[in-house]
Amino acid sequence: MTALPAGILVAGNQEQRAHAMATQGAAKVSTAITASSLLQTFRADGERTLVTAELRATARELSALDTPGTGEAARQTTLARADQSALPRLRPTVETMTNAPATASGVDARTVQAVTATPAQWEALRLAQNQAVDRAETTGQRGDILQAAVLFASLGSTLALLSLAGPAPVLVRRGAAALLASAAITAAGAYLF
Repeated sequence: MTALPAGILVAGNQEQRAHAMATQGAAKVSTAITASSLLQTFRADGERTLVTAELRATARELSALDTPGTGEAARQTTLARADQSALPRLRPTVETMTNAPATASGVDARTVQAVTATPAQWEALRLAQNQAVDRAETTGQRGDILQAAVLFASLGSTLALLSLAGPAPVLVRRGAAALLASAAITAAGAYLF
């Protein structure tokens, strides 16, 4: 029964470690979702910029066809050609700006991992975080059960000492035995789940 307090300390330490891992896991999940969503949003904005530039060039060409007067039509045609000539340079620029960072470019591996995370990876991180929460709950319950075992052992030991001090009723001796047995069973049960 003297080992029970050590078991409580071990369970408490394991619970704290599991809680810390769960907290770290929650931070990883939220960071991955936020960082990769930002990159996806930036990519979508880049694509939208390209489509807008292409549509603007086409709209100016069409506008030049319907514009009365040669001055405004010529201006629209010049702007349409300028937009068309910028498109081949715009696409590589957008692609370069929206590429995921790489460790080769000096970005640390954790940042690259967070920025490039996919929804499937988010789910894997969430599951790992949930497992850490479950471990924390299990070890916390184990510590609680061991504390109950200590209580039973203390009460049983007190009754056993009373029965040794002098003549004690049979009920005291049986109570001491029952409480000590309960302490042993409770302590063993803490490690069975």
